[in-house]
Amino acid sequence: MALTKLSANRSFGVPNYTGIVDCMRKTAVHEGVGALYKGMGAAMIGVAPYAGIKFCVYELSKKSAAQWMRVADEDLPSQ
Repeated sequence: MALTKLSANRSFGVPNYTGIVDCMRKTAVHEGVGALYKGMGAAMIGVAPYAGIKFCVYELSKKSAAQWMRVADEDLPSQ
């Protein structure tokens, strides 16, 4: 959010913010603390399938390796 606002930092040639901390402070004061998290929901929805697939592949690979090595899943090292 702050980087987007900083990239459009000019209003009639005068900068609105002096830096990222100033941008975040002014946003929190004028729009509320919740404004700092705008767009976070869409980002989380985009990451959820990736994380789920990664977890699933890891678990299936671990089980397959355990069968191949003829050991219990618990005996394999975790991440």
